[in-house]
Amino acid sequence: MDLKAGIRFLKANDAEMAGDANKIISIGTSAGGAMSALLASTGNAKDYDSYLREIGAVMDQSDDVYAAQAYCPITDLDHADQAYEWMYQNLQTYNNSRSGENGESTDFEKAVSKQMASGYVDYINSLKLVDTKTGEPLTLGEDGRSGRFYQYMVQKVEDAATVYLNKLSEGSLDVPYTLNDCLSWDGSSAKITSLDDYLADYNPRMKSVMAFDNLEMNEKSGENLEFGDETHQYLHFDSYMPDVLEKLKTDYPEEYSKYAEGYDAVIGDKALAERKKLLNPLNYIGSDSVDTAEHIRIRVGTQDADTALSVSAVLALSLENKTDADVDYALVWNQGHGNADYDGELLQWIDKICKE
Repeated sequence: MDLKAGIRFLKANDAEMAGDANKIISIGTSAGGAMSALLASTGNAKDYDSYLREIGAVMDQSDDVYAAQAYCPITDLDHADQAYEWMYQNLQTYNNSRSGENGESTDFEKAVSKQMASGYVDYINSLKLVDTKTGEPLTLGEDGRSGRFYQYMVQKVEDAATVYLNKLSEGSLDVPYTLNDCLSWDGSSAKITSLDDYLADYNPRMKSVMAFDNLEMNEKSGENLEFGDETHQYLHFDSYMPDVLEKLKTDYPEEYSKYAEGYDAVIGDKALAERKKLLNPLNYIGSDSVDTAEHIRIRVGTQDADTALSVSAVLALSLENKTDADVDYALVWNQGHGNADYDGELLQWIDKICKE
C-alpha cells in the first residue's frame, strides 16, 4: 500500500519534478523483488482501493509502473513450500550460513517433503504453462524429474553457465573458475548432468522442511510473521499442510498431534485468505482489470537457495503467457541471493526501454 500510494503521489506531482512519472521503474531484491513483481502485476487493481483510501492515497491517480526489475523475488508464498521441496526433494541435509542452522531432515520431514514435492507437480501441471519460444506445454512427470518443465529449468541453469563461461573466455570477467563434475563445457555451450547434481555441487539446500511456513511457527520464519495480525504475531498460511498431515497421521501420530491443530486453526480465515491473495502477483497476472508493466526484468542467481528457482520461472512464464509485457528472465551463474546481475546490464536495460 505504501509503494502504491507513493507512485500515486509522484504522478500527482509530476509537473513539480524532473523526470517522467509515466516511466517509473520499480527495482527490488528478495522481499523487495516480490514487491517489485507485485507493482508490475497489480497496477490499478481494485482489490487494493479500500486500503489506499484508508491511508490517504491520491485516488484520482494511477499506481501502475512503466517497468520493474525483480531480483530473487520471494513470491507465490502460497506454493513456496511445495516448490522448495520439489527442488530439494533429493537433498535432505541443510546448511544455513546466515543463521548457523544445519542438520538433516527427520523421517517425518522427509515424508512431508515427498508429499509437498508431489503436490507441486500437480500445481505446475494445473497452470498449463507454455514455452513461448517453442509453443510446447511445460509440464512435470510424476517423479518431478521429467517433463518439459523440468527440461526448461535445466536449460535455464545451462544458459546461465553458458553466458558466464563465454564471458570468461572473452575476458570480460576476471575471476578464477574450475569446472565441476556435473558441468561440461565444449567451448560454446554448457551442460549439466542433472538438476540434482547441480544442486548438490553448486546450490545445496539451505532451509529445513517447511522452509516458509515453519512447523514451529516462530521467529525463524519471516513469512509466518508477514501473515500475522493484531491478535497473533505469527500465523500459519500453507493451505496444503493440513492435507499432508492427514495423509501422514497414521505413520506419524506424534507429529500430527503436535502440528495439526495449528494448521487447522487458520482454515476458513477470510482475512488471511485476502492477505495471501493481495501478496501474490499470480492472482492478478492476465486480469483484464489490471495494468501490467510494459517491461519486466527478472534475475535470480544460480546459487540462490532462499526459494526454489522454479518460483521465478513460474512468475516469468505466467507474464509471458498471459500478458503483452516484454519479459526478460534469466538466471545468473555464480550469484547468490541478492542483486544477481552482471555489471552495467541493469542500466543498459533501463537506457534501452526508456528510449522507446
